[in-house]
Amino acid sequence: MFSTTAVTVNRAFEPLIRDGFLRTAGKRGTFVSANPPHLNNFAVVYPDLIGEDNNDSSALYDAMRLAEDKVAKELKIKLVEYDKFSASSDCRTFLQLTDDIVNHRLAGVFFSHWPRGLEKSSFLDILDI
Repeated sequence: MFSTTAVTVNRAFEPLIRDGFLRTAGKRGTFVSANPPHLNNFAVVYPDLIGEDNNDSSALYDAMRLAEDKVAKELKIKLVEYDKFSASSDCRTFLQLTDDIVNHRLAGVFFSHWPRGLEKSSFLDILDI
């Protein structure tokens, strides 16, 4: 019908399966996920606290992490942590979060802090705000 091979189709499915848009069921086939990431995955972004001497903030973030599982179960969502975030294109977490947003792997983003410098980055352009 499409003049392609099974290898080509499988290669096209691989990123969709990896990202959670499709699920495999052995010999029964490949199916659209009941909980696709763009509807069920939410980012929780924690700051890079290196160089900051603030035990109160650290305790707050520890408490938030403990509450994540409860919230996720109650709301039937998946919370994905992005740790050591800074609004810099040098930051691995910034790049991963940006990639996940661009590729529609997230339904939303929760910042546990005010992301200093974010308003000066290209991040808001990606969100089309």
